[in-house]
Amino acid sequence: MNVNAPAVSTRLSCPICHRLMALKTSTFTHFCKDCDYWGADLPVDIEGAGSDEDEISDVAYIASLESLRIKNFALILKQLKKAKPKAGLSILDVGCASGLFMRTAQQWGYTVTGIEPNQPLFTATKRQGLNVMDDYFPPKQDLNKTFDVIIFNDVFEHIPDVHAILEGCNKYLKEDGILILNLPNAHGLIFRFSRLLAMLGLMGPWNRLWQVMFRTPHLHYFTFESLGKLAAQHEFLAASDKLQIATLEIKGLWSRLAVNTGAIGLVKNCIAYLGTLSLYPVILLSEKDTFFVLYQRKTP
Repeated sequence: MNVNAPAVSTRLSCPICHRLMALKTSTFTHFCKDCDYWGADLPVDIEGAGSDEDEISDVAYIASLESLRIKNFALILKQLKKAKPKAGLSILDVGCASGLFMRTAQQWGYTVTGIEPNQPLFTATKRQGLNVMDDYFPPKQDLNKTFDVIIFNDVFEHIPDVHAILEGCNKYLKEDGILILNLPNAHGLIFRFSRLLAMLGLMGPWNRLWQVMFRTPHLHYFTFESLGKLAAQHEFLAASDKLQIATLEIKGLWSRLAVNTGAIGLVKNCIAYLGTLSLYPVILLSEKDTFFVLYQRKTP
């Protein structure tokens, strides 16, 4: 099922300052200058049936990212270990997808629970014998427990109501718990370059950046500063600097693009691949397109 950007968009309110944002760059993206925050007005269908022939396989797409994500998860877990060296911490992995982070964290000695509302992904994770719940977050039924760590890996930017999510984190985190947000960077090179192309009338990279072809597109693009403002409204303060991680490597790039053949087409995949190769040295030296931050509650 292809999800296209709406032709006409209503103005969105900034989730940080709550003022109406300006429609900018496309018919579905909005920008708050005061908060340096971008939001999108795109439909979300997590439980969509996915019967169209152009449907992108969630499981296949995630598998195409596995090598890079394992490296990035190791960086996150290394930082977590510095912040909380205690062994056997409990982690709640929200939107755990196919369970890759869960498996990686278990190898590091953590006890991990996953939560995933997408049925194919939940089923794939459950079959691995991992402790995963079929639910949204915050869950419909009270978990009756709290966790040392709650993590969102490439999930927070897909969720419409970020305030409900942060309230749920307050409920299910221990008093000295850590919240980890791993998400795209509005100051990253690919974001800036895609926006420049969109302003020149080349909308393909911009649409791909926001994942308009997915049932669960990107709805938010934060900076480290704008994310901090949002987190502070729910009594969370940064316990780490902005920690950048790679979103791109040449190995496996073609297989990642090829997953999307139905929506983009072979010719566009070739153009994207060759363009990425030419820009790769610049990408390595520029600000990364994903960052993560560790947060803890404000102390009285």
